[in-house]
Amino acid sequence: MTSEWTPTRLGEVTHQVQDSVKVAPGEEYPLLGVRWYAEGPFLREIVTAETSKATRFNRVQPGQFIYNRLFAWKGSFGLVNDNLAGCYVSNEFPLFVCDRSRLLPEFLKVHFQQRSVWSFVERASTGTTASRNRWKESQFNDYVVALPSVVAQRRIVDIVAAVDAQIEAVATEVDRLERTASVLGTVLLTPEPHWERTTIGDVAVTATGRAFPDRFQGEASGMLPYFKVSDMNLRGNQREMRVAPNWLTHETISEVKPRVCPAGTVLFPIIGAAMRTEKRRVLVQPSAFDQNIMGLIPRERVTTDFLFAVMSNLRLGELSQSGAVPSVNQKLVSAIQFALPPLEEQIAISGQLRATYAQAESLADELSRLRDFRSVLVSALLTQEIEIPDSYDRILEEVP
Repeated sequence: MTSEWTPTRLGEVTHQVQDSVKVAPGEEYPLLGVRWYAEGPFLREIVTAETSKATRFNRVQPGQFIYNRLFAWKGSFGLVNDNLAGCYVSNEFPLFVCDRSRLLPEFLKVHFQQRSVWSFVERASTGTTASRNRWKESQFNDYVVALPSVVAQRRIVDIVAAVDAQIEAVATEVDRLERTASVLGTVLLTPEPHWERTTIGDVAVTATGRAFPDRFQGEASGMLPYFKVSDMNLRGNQREMRVAPNWLTHETISEVKPRVCPAGTVLFPIIGAAMRTEKRRVLVQPSAFDQNIMGLIPRERVTTDFLFAVMSNLRLGELSQSGAVPSVNQKLVSAIQFALPPLEEQIAISGQLRATYAQAESLADELSRLRDFRSVLVSALLTQEIEIPDSYDRILEEVP
């Protein structure tokens, strides 16, 4: 592949299109949004003249490059797909057509999937606050992209697409295994006549976390891990909390005075959007956690794995207290009823579920690694750290 890449203003190889349509009474207008982190456009809502104050919308066509002016700094970029043909957008979503003799829209999409680009856009965006920053069309036109030949662009797009196909396949399998585990949990937890009817409060101690002051955060090692609710999203913490970004030292433990829960404690978020993710986790060592988390410390009548299965089969979002910020408290959780089998049956049931969860967790790890690899690959391809040889095309022609 030639190393001659030409720095080019996007205004030289794209042009903005506005197929403006007047909003008419009795007509429906499917409106698009664009997801953050380069996840692309999606059907957001369907409006009419009666439900929208807008008087005009712009009609989209497949292959157009689209972004959200307000959230460009969040990576809100993508291409309009065939299944979104005939949808509409407001003026906050500029649409561009690429000169395909010089720039493939798929290559432009790959370029704007880089976090380094989003950071540049954030610095360049203008507005009174971060939430009102806009990356204007003039700034898009002035933005410079290093362009290889169209042939080289196609090679890069093809390679990234192959990785994307693998990511999609693994993600589909992870989803299938998680749904299988959910269904299996429902089946295995169906009560038998000899199971005891009890409550969470009868078999476990409920423990709420405590606020973690900012000045004590950021210690990478120490005597006691202190988990925040966001740590449940970290790789390695899919089921068991093994990765701790924050630790308390011998000195800070005496100042913070944390509530320490033992290994085997079942954790879950209890407030707001985090609670609605319905995450369940288990401590593998004595730890503390913040006020957005509740822990269940199993008593002798229930195993950690069975308690984890019971909580995984519940939807706290459906049980939460109503209000501006949904939440659950110790009283509500303690009163949850369920059927408890003898210990030997708990162990057998948990073993079947754990095997399925383990498969899903292993694939989820692979999925995370693939996504990291993709990010590194895209950066290396677009900075020419990796060059694709001309023989790439010949090899493809030989593949049956």
